Amino acid sequence: ERAMVLYEDHRDETAAVVHKAVVYALAFSPDGSALATGARDGSVFVRDAGGHVVPLLERPPKPLPVHALGFAPSGAALYAGGACGWHAYRPTEGGWQEFASKQSLPVTSLAVLNERTVAVGTGDRFRASGGTLEIWDTASDRK
Repeated sequence: ERAMVLYEDHRDETAAVVHKAVVYALAFSPDGSALATGARDGSVFVRDAGGHVVPLLERPPKPLPVHALGFAPSGAALYAGGACGWHAYRPTEGGWQEFASKQSLPVTSLAVLNERTVAVGTGDRFRASGGTLEIWDTASDRK
């Protein structure tokens, strides 16, 4: 078995620094071979046990925080939720490709129920407001 490094000493100039902002969300793949991390600056990276890091989302020009991440039970999809809604990605040769998304209310939490169903909690983190629970079928793109 290989250990996965979960901490990087950012004081060392030679350390491989990935996120440039506070990390808000973490998710392990179901088999434990990968760790996805999402940050306040909108970046999402997937790191494997060998230390290889693949960007899922680079830092956008206007940062929109990522608040929640979750892998599908098979590991064949990764869901990211944040200030601009939620997005779903599938692994491809050398990276990840988006296959579903909803630009909606800000996503505050997320749970992947099965290979095609995701539950998201929505609402504004900075103002007193009502929130909702939405359950989405990603295959039909319907609530």
